[in-house]
Amino acid sequence: MTQTTLLERKRKAFIQIKLDALQKKYGCHSEIVKVGKTKYRLDLDKKILTIALIEYFERGVLKLSKKSIAEKLLIDSYNNFYTKFGNLSEEGEEFMN
Repeated sequence: MTQTTLLERKRKAFIQIKLDALQKKYGCHSEIVKVGKTKYRLDLDKKILTIALIEYFERGVLKLSKKSIAEKLLIDSYNNFYTKFGNLSEEGEEFMN
C-alpha cells in the first residue's frame, strides 16, 4: 500500500467537498455550464476532477517554482478552498467556477 502525500490528501478532500456541494445543489454530480447561448450538463466524478486539477492547476504552479515551495503553495490554496466544516469557501466556489 502506498502512502499518500499531504498534497494528494488535500486535493482529495477538496474534490469530495465539491462533489458533495453539487449533490446538495442539483441532486447529482453535475454542473450546468453555459457555452454561448446554450446550457450543457457536465457530469463530474473524482477521476475527472483529479485530472483537471493536476493538469490545469498544479502543473502550472509546479513549473513556476521549486517543487517544495510549489507544493506548499498548492496545499495552502487547497486549505483556503474549503472551510473547517467541510463546505466550499467563497474562494473555492470562485476557483471552481
